[in-house]
Amino acid sequence: MTSVKVRLNTCRSNKNGTYPLVIQLIHLRKKKNVNTPYHLSLKDFDKKTGKAVIRRKKKNNLAEEINRYLFSETKELLQVIGRLEKQKRVFTVGDIVQLYSPNYKNEVFMEYANKVLIELSENGKGGTADLYRSTLNKIALFQSQKPKLTFNDINREWIDSFRNQLLNSGLQENSVFSYLRILRSIYNRAEKDGICHNLRNPFLYQRFCPVPTVKHLLDEQSFRRIEEIDLDYDETLSFSRDLFLFSYYTQGMSFMDMAYLKREDIHEDVIWYRRSRNKQFTSVKISRPLYKLINKYNDGSEYIFPIFRLGNISLYNQYRVGLRRHNFQLKKLASLLKLSCPLNSHVALTTWNNNSSSGEVSLSIFCEGKKRSVKVSYFSPEEIKDSVLNALNKLINKEK
Repeated sequence: MTSVKVRLNTCRSNKNGTYPLVIQLIHLRKKKNVNTPYHLSLKDFDKKTGKAVIRRKKKNNLAEEINRYLFSETKELLQVIGRLEKQKRVFTVGDIVQLYSPNYKNEVFMEYANKVLIELSENGKGGTADLYRSTLNKIALFQSQKPKLTFNDINREWIDSFRNQLLNSGLQENSVFSYLRILRSIYNRAEKDGICHNLRNPFLYQRFCPVPTVKHLLDEQSFRRIEEIDLDYDETLSFSRDLFLFSYYTQGMSFMDMAYLKREDIHEDVIWYRRSRNKQFTSVKISRPLYKLINKYNDGSEYIFPIFRLGNISLYNQYRVGLRRHNFQLKKLASLLKLSCPLNSHVALTTWNNNSSSGEVSLSIFCEGKKRSVKVSYFSPEEIKDSVLNALNKLINKEK
């Protein structure tokens, strides 16, 4: 006769007063505990029923999840025991556990994740592949003492430890949440592929939402100093300054969009391009400062700016290197001018958005948009929006 019972392992207590929840097997007077990914306190566990206590007065989705999990795993263990008993031979608790935990449930996490990474790279999703690669590097560093991490090892306790390790390393919360979202994505994909059972999903009911961050803004005086400083002695620094100004003059164009911007995207003094972030098609009227920057780097290339070079390196990898170099030079520029606001490729967008939302400019452009919508009623909403933004751009840059 084999006994299958759910209990708390009170021999191993956690700092928060909880105990590991295990399924105890007793066969031929030998005991064996099957670990679960859950931990409960004494008051949250009912010894008689072997279930988590569900309190109806408040939401307790975790208790319901635990009980569903226990029902499923206990049922599977009883099925394993039934198969062994039908064989009419002597078996041990070790035999039960071995059949209960087949090899596919212990697949090494990194091996599966690297397959996903290779697939993303082959499908041309280089940006997503970089995020996955960075996440796997963080996990490898965390698991340096135990490199063969299996899906069964990834439970709530492991996730909390991994999160704390990332936070203690100096990363901001949003960066940590980004790594955890990638980890959850890999885990959920493994579920769909049958690598792990969904009732064991440790990410259930967990949310990794971004937290508000401080938006760095340049005041008008600082921005004018960036415009007027003479950087002819440093070509690389001058180039990054010009890219920053170009981004601001084009209503916050991203570095990726500037890198891929071609001269064929200019039609009748208007830049037409599709934003890489949201794939939205937009246009920007070329102002006098933009003319100067576009003509300054006219070296006969199909691209507006000399970010890409001939060679065997892919355009995406060149973009990544260029972005790092650009942000480094902007940091150097902020130090040179002794600015109170740190500079990076996003500051141009946040500064332009802040200036465009000021009361005086907003009211002026609202009236401008109203007048244009009456005169050109056959325009699409996107075209009206672009015309309003272009007029706003002129007001911000004090251009007649």
